Amino acid sequence: MTKVSRFRQLVFALITTLLTVGGVRADDRTAASACQEGVELFLSNPSKQTLSTLDGGDDSGCWAFVSSTSETLDQLLLHVESGDFWSARFLAEHLSQLDGGELEDSLVALGQFGDHHATELLRYAKNRVISDRQMVDALVMLPLSLSDDFDAQLRWMRNRRSRVASVYDNDLAIERALALRSIDSHISEIEAARR
Repeated sequence: MTKVSRFRQLVFALITTLLTVGGVRADDRTAASACQEGVELFLSNPSKQTLSTLDGGDDSGCWAFVSSTSETLDQLLLHVESGDFWSARFLAEHLSQLDGGELEDSLVALGQFGDHHATELLRYAKNRVISDRQMVDALVMLPLSLSDDFDAQLRWMRNRRSRVASVYDNDLAIERALALRSIDSHISEIEAARR
């Protein structure tokens, strides 16, 4: 567990303690409870409807429940990796609030989401849900399980490249070109390291 994860758990525990002992108003406790219930519902069944329960006025408070424990964030990332649109959207909207290993894991998950929905990942960058840098990082980062297997990395990146190359939406031409250049550069780096 990283220091950031421990810190977040301590902050979450402190907030929970304050809520429990009445350190905040009842309506704040109700909002926090509703947020936690909304997150649990969303993670058990990601959908447009369950995401909308988190999108009420300010979902950054609800995001705190997701990022407060590695188990909860990992559950979200599993949905993202498997191509779940709503989970990926929720993660992308809060990506800038992550750092360290949690950010890396989230970028890897978004890259895997892009393997299912390349057009949507490029659209996140076009619509500034994520930055161009975050899009590129998501596309060139691979799961740690592949770190010592250059052949598997090349296969994965070539497959990813063909998925991105198959995006023909003219509105995404700039993002597509940036993505392909970045993937090609990363493929060259892997090929050089393999020699």
